[in-house]
Amino acid sequence: MAGNNAFEQILNEAVEKAQKDSPTRMKYLTPDGKTRYKDADEFFHNLSDSFIGNHLLNGPRSFAVRSSAFALRVLNSVDATKRIQGNIEDFFSDEANNEWFAQQGITTDDEKKKLKETLTNYVEEQLDVNPKTVEGRQFVERMKEVYDECADIDKDFFLQNGCAFIQVVNDMVAENGNDYGAFDTALMIWREDDVDKDYGLVASAMYNSLASDYKELSSEIDRSPKLVQHFGLYFGDSVKVKPVEFLEHAKTGEFTLEDKIWAEGNYQSIVEQGIFRSVDMTDFRVNGKPMFSEEELQNKDMDELSCKIVENMLKGEDISINRPGREPVRLDVNLNEWRDPTKKNFIERFFDFIKELVTGEKSKIEQMKKDFAANKEEKKAIRKRISFDELTGKNVADKITTAPSKDNQLSAERKLEKDMSAGR
Repeated sequence: MAGNNAFEQILNEAVEKAQKDSPTRMKYLTPDGKTRYKDADEFFHNLSDSFIGNHLLNGPRSFAVRSSAFALRVLNSVDATKRIQGNIEDFFSDEANNEWFAQQGITTDDEKKKLKETLTNYVEEQLDVNPKTVEGRQFVERMKEVYDECADIDKDFFLQNGCAFIQVVNDMVAENGNDYGAFDTALMIWREDDVDKDYGLVASAMYNSLASDYKELSSEIDRSPKLVQHFGLYFGDSVKVKPVEFLEHAKTGEFTLEDKIWAEGNYQSIVEQGIFRSVDMTDFRVNGKPMFSEEELQNKDMDELSCKIVENMLKGEDISINRPGREPVRLDVNLNEWRDPTKKNFIERFFDFIKELVTGEKSKIEQMKKDFAANKEEKKAIRKRISFDELTGKNVADKITTAPSKDNQLSAERKLEKDMSAGR
């Protein structure tokens, strides 16, 4: 491990461990309150189906559905944040890593403390769902408290019980055709289970917030283009769009939220089957010319760019990916081949998203390293005035290595491992 950048090394290891430790099965409740378990990917797929079936993205406004969709984002965000932060804490607490720290030039308890605090705060900031309302922020803080209250019970207790409650709420909306009594009935069903023992923690805390602040919390799901990636992550597989209707919307440029989620999902599927390690929007060509102007690349969101790619493919245009020094790879319009049969499951896709959040802000990471190095130099100068011998032969700042900068990639880019079937 010597020679690797301390910040990114610890961060990457903490995220990877959090992914490995994520639950492989999720809890759900039967109508009579009995606890059952499902494979995690099946559970989240069924949950996304229920949200789409309850018209989260279109149709009449449902406060229960929209507020519980926000709650789902918060649950996953808090769970991932706490797991990653816990792994960071474990890394610093493990005496076996002392030699590694020394190799990185991090030699004092004060330096370790500063680095740990910086990493912990950075993860908190990057994974925050950034609620707009007072009630939204209060809900996030309450869920953090609940997570800590559950910490000694079971590592999966918080996420399993919280998602199970959301599942029951959506089941009640689907059964009744409206929001009436959804939260009350969900809590009643939960309390009928004498075996599970929620201990009044997760379900009750969620009920108290959702039942009282559902209107405010529902406003956190505003259907804006900025949330397309979040929608696509949780509900993308359940969104169904007819290509002919998509092309009709393309004539006016008035794409629906479903159109955008569907297009971005298909774009991701295309590049995930590619032969390149990464694909940038500047690499796309239509009939031999760049597909996007500089103005479009600067001003349009990822979902809008994805819509244009899919639109051109559906129109039968000659679409290719051109990388310097490589032969162009042409993309087939056959939609049946867009979806990879070995598509990543929900946990894998969720942590791909997390990795983009915590490693994508290269400028912030670089500034964090500079601040830490500057702090070390300041501390060194103070200690030098006290005792020169303490630092003899050590140059802390020189030992903090800086990883070479990478080109910024758009949020939907993925590491690619297999040949692009459509490009053969």
